[in-house]
Amino acid sequence: MNQAAGIAAWRWLFIIEGIPSVISSFLVFFFLPDYPETAGWLSEAERALAVARLQHEGSKGNDRSMTWADAKATLTDWRLYAHYAIYFAISPPFASLSLFTPSITLGLGYRDLTAQLMTVPPWAVAYVCQILVALSADRFNARGFHAAGAALVGAIGFIVSAALPPDAYKARCGGQVRLYKL
Repeated sequence: MNQAAGIAAWRWLFIIEGIPSVISSFLVFFFLPDYPETAGWLSEAERALAVARLQHEGSKGNDRSMTWADAKATLTDWRLYAHYAIYFAISPPFASLSLFTPSITLGLGYRDLTAQLMTVPPWAVAYVCQILVALSADRFNARGFHAAGAALVGAIGFIVSAALPPDAYKARCGGQVRLYKL
C-alpha cells in the first residue's frame, strides 16, 4: 500500500488500525450508559442488582460529585505514589521486551520475515499462560497470590536474562517465554 493515494505505508497502517477505534467510539458514546441507573436496556431487577454490586465500589449515578477535598485526599495519599513508583519501575523492562525480541531472534539465525514471525511464540505461550492463571485466580479467589507468582516468574526470567552472556540467544529466548507469562 506504499504510496497508494499518495500516502506512505506507515501512515496507511495508522489509518487502517485507527478506523475501528473511531467507529466504535461513536457507538460507545451513544449506546453505552454512564451508570446502571441510566441503562434503558436493563430490567428493574437487573438495574437494582447492578446498583447493589456497585454500592461499595465504583461510580454511582446518584452520588455527589467529587470535591476539591476529595481530590486533595487522593493526591496526598502515599499509596497513590507507591503505585506510581511500582508501575514506572515495571513498565520500562516490559516495553523493551517487544523492542529486543527481534534482535534475539536474529541472533538465533532467523532473518527478515522469519525473524519477525519467530517473535510470536513467546507471546502465544504468554497468552495461554495468562488465560490459565486468570482462570485459576478466579477459581480460587486468590488474585494477589497469582499476581505475585507471575511477578516472581518474571523476575526470575529477568535475572536469568541479565546473567547470561550477550551471545546466549537460545537461553535468552527461553527466558523470554517465562517473562511474557506476566
